[in-house]
Amino acid sequence: MGKSGKMKNPRLTVLFVFVFMMVGELWLPLTMRGGASTASFIDEKAYHAYHSRYNQAEVTDIFQNDVYLAPVVSSSVIQESGTIEQDAQSSSKDPLDSPWPMMSHDVYHTGRSPYNTTQPPEGVEIWRYNFPNYQDGGAVIDNEGTLYCGNSDCFLYAINLNGTCKWRTELVDVIDSTPAIDENDVLYIGTIWATGTHNRLYAIYTNNGTVKWSYPTDNDIDSSPAIGTDGTIYFGDWDGWVHALHPDGTVKWKYHTGDIITGSPAIGPDGTIYIGSHDNSLYAFYPDNGTVKWRFYTGGWVRASPCVGDDGTVYCVSFDNYLYAIYPNNGTTKWRTFVNAGTNPTIGPNGTIYAGWDVLYAINPDGSVKWTFSGYGAIEGGTPCSSKEGIIYYGTASGWFVALNSNGTLRWLHNIGDCQSPPAIDSNGFIYIGSEYEVPSLAGFLHAFGHGPLRAEAYGPYEGLVNTSIQFSGDGFGGTPPYTFSWDFGDHQTSNEQNPKHTYTGPGVFNVTLTIHDGYGNSTTDNATTTITYPGPSVHITRPKGGIYFLNIRVIPFPFIRPTIFGPITIEATATQTPLGISHVDFYADEKFLGTDTTAPYSCVWRGALSPRSAIHGIYARAYDNGGKSTRAQIIVYKLF
Repeated sequence: MGKSGKMKNPRLTVLFVFVFMMVGELWLPLTMRGGASTASFIDEKAYHAYHSRYNQAEVTDIFQNDVYLAPVVSSSVIQESGTIEQDAQSSSKDPLDSPWPMMSHDVYHTGRSPYNTTQPPEGVEIWRYNFPNYQDGGAVIDNEGTLYCGNSDCFLYAINLNGTCKWRTELVDVIDSTPAIDENDVLYIGTIWATGTHNRLYAIYTNNGTVKWSYPTDNDIDSSPAIGTDGTIYFGDWDGWVHALHPDGTVKWKYHTGDIITGSPAIGPDGTIYIGSHDNSLYAFYPDNGTVKWRFYTGGWVRASPCVGDDGTVYCVSFDNYLYAIYPNNGTTKWRTFVNAGTNPTIGPNGTIYAGWDVLYAINPDGSVKWTFSGYGAIEGGTPCSSKEGIIYYGTASGWFVALNSNGTLRWLHNIGDCQSPPAIDSNGFIYIGSEYEVPSLAGFLHAFGHGPLRAEAYGPYEGLVNTSIQFSGDGFGGTPPYTFSWDFGDHQTSNEQNPKHTYTGPGVFNVTLTIHDGYGNSTTDNATTTITYPGPSVHITRPKGGIYFLNIRVIPFPFIRPTIFGPITIEATATQTPLGISHVDFYADEKFLGTDTTAPYSCVWRGALSPRSAIHGIYARAYDNGGKSTRAQIIVYKLF
């Protein structure tokens, strides 16, 4: 600069500032990445690549190494182990008095219900409860018929008999297993990490969902708890520990196996605890002190839960694709049968053992194959269960809920979405099972199947734009399937599809009617509304464009760089809306109102001022149509004064 304070070469100065800002645009994002980088291991596909690979003999990655997780503070108050709230009212009833107190019904993990499920019309969906995230864990049922299950949204739910929510409690981390209920109506459930906090086993009062105590572990709890006759809670974790806790949350004993534990422990008639590990072994523990009674080696992971027959025989499946029958006194092999690994084995009313993967095997107590059933996908978490009359129910990863007769023939079938959830049966003969959908958006459901009156569900309300397709969804519940669907869209147009798409040619509020007929010709209707409006206006900022502006003149046209402005600038925009037309366009700079224009071409002058903190600014143009809708366009520019 000269003594006068004026720049000797204004053009060089402008070029210098321009280059400085271009370099800054590239450099600033790098310097503004403050803090440590974080990664989240809440990738369902990555987790299930590990969690659901029952049919492979060797998987070594655990997908948890070198992952930094930012802690999340829960809104729930969670007490540490040993700090116990006032006990709820206790009762003297046995845990097995409730219709479905733990995974696969009982401590033997037979999956065997004492209730009949064939009251006609059977196998119809009565209701479904919608969760915000995938549903892998199963439900348990208390004596009042209330269902309890966790969801991957980190909440534990209590659901009434009619499918409404009684209460829900946030447990910070994902719930991926099935709870268990003890004789005092306290529920136990473990979590898998979602926030980097310690995973925990929670004790929760079933009457109101408050936490009694929580017990921390150092790794995921996929294992569903089992409860002994003395109230001891048994479960495993991904660090390979078997935990035995007193009902007050204190440790009774712990034992470390050689690898991950994902299955649930089963308890034999003499109290022996049986649980498998990814070290290829099934363990038998004395319940009092946790010493090993015996260890049974297989040719692969024992990741599924074992079950126990009425004579005490222990059954387990291994990744070597065999179902093993093991003598309980000494842990030696009684027999083994190929079943292609897969889901947890369970036992029907006549002693038949059910296990398999893409084929369900029915195995006689002597190890011979009774029958097989295939064709509807792999059985992963949808563990088979059976009713009093011997009907077998299970879910598949291909989305089917299957009911089989005791002779292995198909009884009925429903498509419910990917099923990783073990079913449960209540005293009314209703069957409950979870499922999940990935499209159009991730969601989980708890389905109730049984018998009931015909009911239509049109969902809604719906909203859309003129001449734009709208997706409608319909469902039928109760009655006797199959259903037929008939839609009246309120504009003299109809459809016989269950989930049709429809386009309205004019605006308005339309009354939509869904009529359903069941297999006996009974019918019922449900109504919804559809609100159709014109689309909002179209608006575009046409000036400034890429280049350098000096005193409102584009001195250097350069469409590939951000507009760089020195001095005042006239902002121009185009806006249209057919058939309503444009009412006006408002202009803003950095959310500061600059002015409005009611006639095209729409424009406004921005004089601006020096900002010592930033040269980056946002220009906005918001167009309003004559129906009151508005649309905003924006660009980012450099401007110093």
